[in-house]
Amino acid sequence: MCVGRALSGRSSSDALTVRPRCEHARMSGVTLIVVGAIAGAVAVFIVKQYGPSVERFLGRRPVRARVELDAVAPRIATQADPGVFEADLPNWEAYGYVFPTGIDEIGIPPTAICREWREWARPKGGVDARWTKVQIVVEGRSEGQVLIDRLEIELMGKREPISGTYAFCPVGGASASPREIMLHLDDDPPGVSFVERGDEPVTEFLFTLGQGEVETFRIYAVAERHYCEWIARLSYVANGKRDFLEISDEGDPFRTTGITNARAYAWRGNEWSEYDAS
Repeated sequence: MCVGRALSGRSSSDALTVRPRCEHARMSGVTLIVVGAIAGAVAVFIVKQYGPSVERFLGRRPVRARVELDAVAPRIATQADPGVFEADLPNWEAYGYVFPTGIDEIGIPPTAICREWREWARPKGGVDARWTKVQIVVEGRSEGQVLIDRLEIELMGKREPISGTYAFCPVGGASASPREIMLHLDDDPPGVSFVERGDEPVTEFLFTLGQGEVETFRIYAVAERHYCEWIARLSYVANGKRDFLEISDEGDPFRTTGITNARAYAWRGNEWSEYDAS
């Protein structure tokens, strides 16, 4: 409520008019808004024009630099089923699995196309024999360049190879793989080596991704003398910050086993044939 008052000693008819208190409040509020807007504009101007000087004076970065550090992580897609990522290729790649049961319990494989055995083998307890192959697709999402420079292995378990039956699908042909990463799980610690397109070995794993750029490579994890459970981490640097992307079998470790404790059988088109795989 707005209240005016007259000076004492005068009648209300000739009293001096005094601005109501609420009008004072409105004027004060307007004044604060105007002053605040001017101060904000001046502050923005100072930061833009004298950012480096302010940084040296305060001993820290201007606030605007913190936004630039919020890098967007690359997107990674992991596919461990060769029946998917080799679907358009000839039947060139051999695959095998170690089962905890005998050959009679394993039964007849679904097809002579080796890459399609994984979906049949896993529900029966089949474990990747001698190697696990995984395809990785990485897509850059940051406006700046993302440097991918390292792949690390973490062994979740390592012991004697699984006993049982080694069921092998033998074929022969050339590999049609893109960039390759070889993981040597038997080594202590596990070793990592890199092969460029064209089977040219390289000494370091290093490439960059811009926004929307995609890189595809395959992991060959080899275990001849052990049973290994493992995951991998792809390390990258974006806007000066290092982080990693985890590579796993849908959240679980990959499993790869040697075959030294298993009886070996090869599928010969219409029947299993036992053979010496040593």
